[in-house]
Amino acid sequence: MKLPKLGPLGASFSDDIVLAPDASSPDPKTMRQPTAFGDDIPRGRRVAVRVRLTSNPDGKLVFDYGDSDPLTKGQPQLALSFADVDRATLAAVNTVLGVAGDDRGAIERFEVECDPDSWVGADASAEDDATVAFGMARVFDAALGAMANAWPSKVGAGSCSLGAIVRLTCGDEVAVETLEGGEGATPSREGADRWSGPVREPKRAEADWFEASESVRTGSGGLGARNGGAGIERRYTVSQEAIAFVAIDRLTNPPHGIDRAGPPKPAELWVESTAGARRIAAWTEHPLSAGETLVVRTAGGAGHGFPGWGVDWDPDSF
Repeated sequence: MKLPKLGPLGASFSDDIVLAPDASSPDPKTMRQPTAFGDDIPRGRRVAVRVRLTSNPDGKLVFDYGDSDPLTKGQPQLALSFADVDRATLAAVNTVLGVAGDDRGAIERFEVECDPDSWVGADASAEDDATVAFGMARVFDAALGAMANAWPSKVGAGSCSLGAIVRLTCGDEVAVETLEGGEGATPSREGADRWSGPVREPKRAEADWFEASESVRTGSGGLGARNGGAGIERRYTVSQEAIAFVAIDRLTNPPHGIDRAGPPKPAELWVESTAGARRIAAWTEHPLSAGETLVVRTAGGAGHGFPGWGVDWDPDSF
């Protein structure tokens, strides 16, 4: 696919991460555990990734992230290295071109500019693996959003670019899984269910102290002339006491549709027991008793294109 040319004003897009506050700390500007992503955190500091997309005289695309928020203070540090930003941007360009996310063929077609004093393109990445992964997902979303603003008829709708990272701990044993979300629809096709995403390959784990089952969240993709792909539901029932930690976003801010198409169903996080079901917070450790079930539902992808007269979706329901 040949990308259209940009006008002199270019295009821009921004996305943000919400850092959960620690009520015991007197410093509202310091980053603290736990780190949380998505608009479901009512309080806390928002840290933005901002990108401006232009063309240089040689015809290359220029992704300028220099206006992103400064580095945060405290531990863990929220920071992405230039290599992280470059890889996430390449994945976004490849998504638009319709090639594999790690294909290096497009690397000569764009440039990345960063301010090392911002959290996007800093001298070193955050040490926490999940923080880096979701930070890169936000950069991917911003780059894809800028290209969608520049060429809405060519670029696909928003995707659940990283479904979830689930960590279960029982004694000295740790099981880590990476789950898929739904892909956004494109101008030429519907989004894929259980999309592997641009940042992290899907991963499943096995242990004798939990049983897992999985299904596609049928109907969770956004409605449009071309519907978004579906996320998944994965259930973990523990036979022993365990601790669950789920890195997940898109809980209240699902991906956006394009050209009057609808958003998908957002992600959900539950624990089920004989006493009933309760919602739990993301990015926080939760003890599980024997027999309880952790339920992780990843978001779908957004729709693309006006779905047609007589078909309604209510944005206020998301």
